[in-house]
Amino acid sequence: MLRDAGLGLKVKGNVREVEPMILTKDLIRSGKDISDGEVVCPCMGVTKADIREAIRRGAKTLDGVIFRTGLGMGVCQGMCLGRAIKVVSEELGIKPTELRKSGGDSWLVIQ
Repeated sequence: MLRDAGLGLKVKGNVREVEPMILTKDLIRSGKDISDGEVVCPCMGVTKADIREAIRRGAKTLDGVIFRTGLGMGVCQGMCLGRAIKVVSEELGIKPTELRKSGGDSWLVIQ
């Protein structure tokens, strides 16, 4: 559609294909056994295993985990973020006070 509208498109050389992230709730629906399926966000069905997978795929901030999992996007609108901060900081090996929402100085927890 963009090309048809007259815009010039360039192919980027550094683009890599990424496999889609399969969340624990999808594994449960498929009947597969999961380990570490403790639910962190009940509204969206996000588990500790989902958060760990998001970090393995490159999430380094809370927003990165939210983007990949949908954490905090349910009817509670983020009441689970306290538990999520604990899991994310443990996985990244940092203190909760060092975790950033989206990078830079966007701190979440103070001492």
